[in-house]
Amino acid sequence: MAEKGGVIAEPGRVTGHVSEGVAETLRHPFVVVKNAVLGVVLGVIPGVGINITNFTVYLLEKRSSKDPDSFGTGNPLGVIAPETANSACVSAELVPAFALGIPGGATSGIFLAAMNIYGLRPGYTFFSEAGPVAWALIAGLFFSQFIFFLMGVFGAGWFAKVTLVPPAVLVPVIMALSFIGGMVRPKFVRGRDYRAFVWHRRLRAAKRKFSRCLLGPGYDPGAADGG
Repeated sequence: MAEKGGVIAEPGRVTGHVSEGVAETLRHPFVVVKNAVLGVVLGVIPGVGINITNFTVYLLEKRSSKDPDSFGTGNPLGVIAPETANSACVSAELVPAFALGIPGGATSGIFLAAMNIYGLRPGYTFFSEAGPVAWALIAGLFFSQFIFFLMGVFGAGWFAKVTLVPPAVLVPVIMALSFIGGMVRPKFVRGRDYRAFVWHRRLRAAKRKFSRCLLGPGYDPGAADGG
């Protein structure tokens, strides 16, 4: 498309409302649950990733549909099925990444690289060695789902307009942002390391206070934390 020109969608206005998409999704609960489970199963397999999951789920949903010819012409199941599996796959990719240090896909591979920058070693000892940072990471992933939901509800209309941007504009912008992200200065990374250390200390102190409240004044945080 970048060579031939044109846009992803036909020129015009972006119509519809987010509530219509939510209502359409709720009308197919079996499709959502089925493909969420399939996305988790494919996500925990190292090397599969989002792209293979999307294509696999789309083809399976099309094959099992009573009207397969409608796929590619506006059938909402062609969006609901792969997007459900996609969302489940992203989280499931972190299972082999945390437990074995093997990325489940490109997303978890970037995640592992970021962990190495901050001195976190993945593997079976990750949760015991990382301490509260590991649980803070899990909590961050949990609360990020609510942020993504709000971004989808309030920003879907604006995000859809990206499909109307000509590739002559879209491709250079993406390449420039990718180049800038790959050339981050080490000084900036060291600043992030310091902030991560500060937040680690704060979370550890909060964990000790919370544990004292639950376990009573006899709780020894030094023995529990290993020092």
